[in-house]
Amino acid sequence: MKITRSLSRKRDYAGRRQVMLRLTIDHYRQHRLKSGIHVPDSWWHADGTISAAGHDTLACSRAAGRLAALETKIYELCAATPREMLTAAYVRERCGLSASCLGRGLSAYAEAYASTRSLSESRSRQYATLARMLARFERSCGHPAQPECWNAAMVDRFVRFLSEEHTTGNGTRPRGHNTLCSIVSRLRTVLRYAAASLGFEPRPIASQGELYGTPFFLSAAELRALSDADMSAAPRLSEQRHVFVFQCLTGVRLSDLQRLRPHCVHEGTLEYVAQKTRNARPEAVRVPLHPLALAIVRSLAGRDPRGRLLPCLTPARYNRYIRAALERCGITRIVTVLDPVTLSERHRRICDVASSHMARRTFIGNLYRTAKDPSLISSMSGHKDGSKSFARYRNIDDSLKADLIMQTFPQTHTI
Repeated sequence: MKITRSLSRKRDYAGRRQVMLRLTIDHYRQHRLKSGIHVPDSWWHADGTISAAGHDTLACSRAAGRLAALETKIYELCAATPREMLTAAYVRERCGLSASCLGRGLSAYAEAYASTRSLSESRSRQYATLARMLARFERSCGHPAQPECWNAAMVDRFVRFLSEEHTTGNGTRPRGHNTLCSIVSRLRTVLRYAAASLGFEPRPIASQGELYGTPFFLSAAELRALSDADMSAAPRLSEQRHVFVFQCLTGVRLSDLQRLRPHCVHEGTLEYVAQKTRNARPEAVRVPLHPLALAIVRSLAGRDPRGRLLPCLTPARYNRYIRAALERCGITRIVTVLDPVTLSERHRRICDVASSHMARRTFIGNLYRTAKDPSLISSMSGHKDGSKSFARYRNIDDSLKADLIMQTFPQTHTI
């Protein structure tokens, strides 16, 4: 039993060739395997070894280490498996050589990540969208963008492609700064996944901070007006209004709201594990329910055909009902928002820009005005201590500033 190395005749876009392995089990069983490891001709020696000098030494040693580890894995598999079972397909599957993304660009790894990880439905769609973006980028480059080649310059090139793609006439819309930051964040995750699969160290990619304006949310008085409004003439609108009010009183994310079941409410407390952080920090979030929230749960019990706690619609339909309910109640005050593409300030009616996530801001913003204790509030919102995203919800208004000044400098003297 032996393994013989050779180089493929085909070259990739960088002029490298893939190392091929011929596994000889006996006279009747010989399998040709693709290693997924590409090297330039200058690294290859006639005896099948790989070495390089100068600035390529580190990259070459990593490739040689990956190749040696793969061969060791094949030898161990052959030693522990009866010969009649050692088909080419079996060896490829057990040694991780049968993955559809092997030897392909990063878009294949984005597809594999979306299909193999336990992600929420919305998160899975985001990574599937990233895979399509990467595929279009690779087509524009004329070659697959293999994971080992991604560095800061390649990321900048990808971001520039996305920011200008809407000018190509393919139907895409302009993308703003925050959208591009989110895409790069998911790209970094896929690169780590590909690096772990291929056994190399990914190059560091700097992250850019997202930009947000002052968060806007409903005041307690506006929430009360929304809850008390008579919408009996529009039953579905009234129903979704109550779902939104429940969300405002609990601060639950929409992805979690859609997963809640009746058993999540126990003795007047809502308890659930946040979908967004369940893999990294699977801690239960406990929120004591306001009497109005309990009344909403009782009134809407059994309405959802899928047995969920509350009747939930698709995010787009839910947002339309929220905006219609606010406009019907006369909650139309002007708020300042940032244009997602130009980042310029715009003045819009709150009923025109409201969404399901405003319920979370309403919960956190109003509690912070009362309690002013981030740790207490984050324990009910599901944020970790010191979370950067949590800081966005804390609208430091003039009343908080005045309270801080008066507590620091009490009025002990008069003029």
